[in-house]
Amino acid sequence: MASPSPLLTFTLYLVLCTTSSLAAGTSQDYQQEQPPQRRGSRRQGDCQIQNLNTLEPIRQMQHEAGVSEIWDQDDDQLQCAGVAASRHVIEPRGLLLPAFVNAPLLAYVLQGQGILGSSYPGCPETYQSFQQSQRGEGRQSQRDQHQKLVHFRRGDILAQPAGVAHWVYNDGGHQLVLVVIHDTNNHQNQVDQNLRIFPRRQPTRAAATTKKLQGTRTMVRQQHLPRLGSPDFGRGLRCRRGDIEEATEQRRPERVHRGVEKEFDVVRSPRYEEEEQERDYRRVNGLEETICTAKIKENIDDPERADIYTARAGRIRTLNSQNLPILRNLQLSAKRAVLYRVMVKLAGDEGLEWFSVQTNDLAKTSPLSGRTSVIRAIPVDVLANAYRISREEARRLKFNMDQEAAIHTQRRRPGEQRRAPANWAKNALLEVISKFE
Repeated sequence: MASPSPLLTFTLYLVLCTTSSLAAGTSQDYQQEQPPQRRGSRRQGDCQIQNLNTLEPIRQMQHEAGVSEIWDQDDDQLQCAGVAASRHVIEPRGLLLPAFVNAPLLAYVLQGQGILGSSYPGCPETYQSFQQSQRGEGRQSQRDQHQKLVHFRRGDILAQPAGVAHWVYNDGGHQLVLVVIHDTNNHQNQVDQNLRIFPRRQPTRAAATTKKLQGTRTMVRQQHLPRLGSPDFGRGLRCRRGDIEEATEQRRPERVHRGVEKEFDVVRSPRYEEEEQERDYRRVNGLEETICTAKIKENIDDPERADIYTARAGRIRTLNSQNLPILRNLQLSAKRAVLYRVMVKLAGDEGLEWFSVQTNDLAKTSPLSGRTSVIRAIPVDVLANAYRISREEARRLKFNMDQEAAIHTQRRRPGEQRRAPANWAKNALLEVISKFE
């Protein structure tokens, strides 16, 4: 039998190498197009939850900037979601000192206004100020420079990647309230599933008190206590065998809530109203934004920007990577809803407002009622057999509130007196849920 020629052997080798290179290149291109994958694994049994319960903070820490509250990170619901939660109340002229965390965060401004400063590694100090030199005319000397500052107000969402040092200052005349959600199960978290907050410098004197809220556990892991308030925070918290012994020193009366003593002098840009107007005239230039110039703020409480609006019921606004591109990298999204008269949950005459965070930059919602309902897409006979109801009941369930989406108003016949808010909607939903039990 004749042996294969060297030319044929070389040709086959060249074809195999070319095919392998193309396959590797295609695989790399595909991986580059995919969004960042979430890392970390939850413990077995973390998501064995039968009911959702309202959670209250387990720790309240008073410091010179105000008060901070922390939720129990070991709670099954938070462990299942892979998040940690905290709330900060900052007094006027209060300064939340620079710190960075191991997980990305979304902060919702519940009340007040302030300034957020961030220090992105490798980014230039683009905010600069100069002062006139006293020795010569026309000469200027640099007074200060730092990275970009963000002015925020009520209803704003603030996004921060992991590992970025940031600080907050309350420049308003009222309390500043921030609700912060940390995605500890995010791909950016390179440590463990516990929230870890690292201060930029060590405290010198005790200037904070920590107390356990009523009805909660007495011990909290050391890494759950964030760096908050002032440079005096933390000396009284002594570590012993991984737990925190509440041994805070006596605070000096004159140092309580003193805030920034002198004028808070930073390089400021035009206020957020002017920034919003400039953004309306800005057009896409074809260049991708970098982390140094990334937009990290978006107002989610503006009625004019509502995604879903019903005049008599309320409005819903969704924030995702389509309108805030940095969320694609963080793999987070948020939703803000305002209901004027609640239909399923009875909230009295004041209505109901809520804010939610989803651990996906394009989170999807499947409504159970309305024009875009999942049930509306199912045949009547399938509903009747699945829920063991009559065809007439299945038809009413499917086509009820068919002219509305997501938010539904209460319907009343002419002359009918106002009843409790949407008992019929509540009963219909509870009836459907009971079929699954």
